[in-house]
Amino acid sequence: IEEAGTSLDLQGWASVENRSGATFEDAKIKLVAGSVHRASAPRRPELFRAGVTAEISAMQDMAERGFFEYHLYEVPMRATLANNEVKQMGLLHADGVKSVKKFAYEADKNPEKGMVTVEFENAAAAGLGMPLPEGVVRVFQRDTDGSLELAGEDRVKHTPKNETVRVS
Repeated sequence: IEEAGTSLDLQGWASVENRSGATFEDAKIKLVAGSVHRASAPRRPELFRAGVTAEISAMQDMAERGFFEYHLYEVPMRATLANNEVKQMGLLHADGVKSVKKFAYEADKNPEKGMVTVEFENAAAAGLGMPLPEGVVRVFQRDTDGSLELAGEDRVKHTPKNETVRVS
């Protein structure tokens, strides 16, 4: 986020973890946003576990479509996933997204201090406009020496296109 809080650059990554005991060469990667209900017994290791961190790189080619009651994201490039490997893959990238920085005080949540939120529209006009999966959003700002410094993080819920994203 830039200093005044009026615009931000967004990069999104997915971490794909392979604990299956096998290597998958040139695999097509699809991520399902949501909690897929799984039978509880007997317990077997999962082939893939995908978690999306919405530090929100490669939006132009990533396909998203509805799948059952979820959103399915198809990563445009294939990847080799070795056993016991965690691979990070770029999902989205948008620069100069219009944002608003707001200050609020909620005595019932935290009587000691106020809260800062950053809000932006998940709309095509803002350079986004696709359903965003639930995940952790980290807000960074450049310091005077040019380095990025963590200003805070929050967990956001799945956000449909044309909805507002709020990060505390």
